[in-house]
Amino acid sequence: LVDVANDGVQALEFVKRTRYDALVTDMRMPGMNGAELLRELRRIDNGLPAVLLSAYSHDDQLRMARRDGLLAVLSKPQQIPR
Repeated sequence: LVDVANDGVQALEFVKRTRYDALVTDMRMPGMNGAELLRELRRIDNGLPAVLLSAYSHDDQLRMARRDGLLAVLSKPQQIPR
């Protein structure tokens, strides 16, 4: 099952209703960034693996996300074959 959220608030609503195998999110989003999403997510599902996409590999927000259990950071742009 794959769901696509338009922002962090919608992603949190999905996680409240459905058990997922993993979360893949961007760092820069409207409303809340990826690190903020991860922090809120940990209150709902502390064990959900999370991967974050970011063009900014040395951002303070990334350090915060790593402290909250971020599994990996993928640099953008990412060349992932379809």
